Amino acid sequence: MVVRRMVLFALVFLAIAAATALGAAADVDHDDMTIIGTETYSDEVITVGGQLSIDLGGSLHLTSCELRFTGGSPGDIRIQVRSGSLILDGRTTVIMENSGKMVLQGHMDIRGTVQFKHVDILVHSLGTLAVRGADLTLEGSYSTPSVNDPLVLTVEGGASFTASTVNLVYAFVISKGSITISESSFEASIDWGKEYDGLKERLRFEQGVATLTDSTFSELYHGILSRANLYAGDCTFNASDLRSFAPALQPSLNAHVRQCEFISSDLTVQLQRTGTEIKGLYIIIEATTLDGGMVLLDLNDTFRGVVALVNVSITGFSGYGLEVQAYGVYGELRLDMLN
Repeated sequence: MVVRRMVLFALVFLAIAAATALGAAADVDHDDMTIIGTETYSDEVITVGGQLSIDLGGSLHLTSCELRFTGGSPGDIRIQVRSGSLILDGRTTVIMENSGKMVLQGHMDIRGTVQFKHVDILVHSLGTLAVRGADLTLEGSYSTPSVNDPLVLTVEGGASFTASTVNLVYAFVISKGSITISESSFEASIDWGKEYDGLKERLRFEQGVATLTDSTFSELYHGILSRANLYAGDCTFNASDLRSFAPALQPSLNAHVRQCEFISSDLTVQLQRTGTEIKGLYIIIEATTLDGGMVLLDLNDTFRGVVALVNVSITGFSGYGLEVQAYGVYGELRLDMLN
């Protein structure tokens, strides 16, 4: 009888020890975390008090994890992908409790349902970002018009969004490199109604190339600004104005909008007048409809090249559906088959 009780006690002790070990595996704490090989985590909470670094071609794959950064300050770089890759899928959250930065010189791949909270992300000129089949939320914070910290995703290298949904919650996306959005939707679920550090438009294509195909842009407050070489085809803009803009000293502006639908959204081409330069323009707007919006061609600077509206339908607008302000035209201004 005594032996039997001792055996039962030993079995219970082993069961408790095994359960404790399993519970510990679900929470991993690090001061600094350096990845130089291949590491994979699933269904775990990983807490980092310092910096996460991926070096020497290392790879970190997180599936349905929470990656949480404690301490630090908003200016600190908490994630540094110098080379190698970071892969996020399943239901994964990356959160920096006191805000912080991520610098991507390698590659990041996002799949599944992924959320970034209080993380400013810089895709370096050497880095690439691929969002594929994902439901991605970029979330900053807002307290008052003077106390807010929106999340900013800046692309200096390359970024692609394919078959994905992107929700901007107090967040901006700024591209200065190459960005491709295909079969995807972008929306802003919350509007705080204020500019932040001169930023107003939720999507800003400031340089490089922006290619938008078969995608939907909804409720992007203050709209989309493009100073890049822009192509938009088979897209829907719903309560999301699109403004193609050439400021002073930008010598050229290229935009091709084809077979797009604008719903309660304006389409604007704007030149900032200096009186001392001739801008080169290639602006084609064709087979496009606007319902409840207008087309504004604000060409108050001398330009060469072509500005053409071909087979454009404008309905449901109470004022002028088309407004043209042209100061000096060396090139060609075509307005054909307008309805």
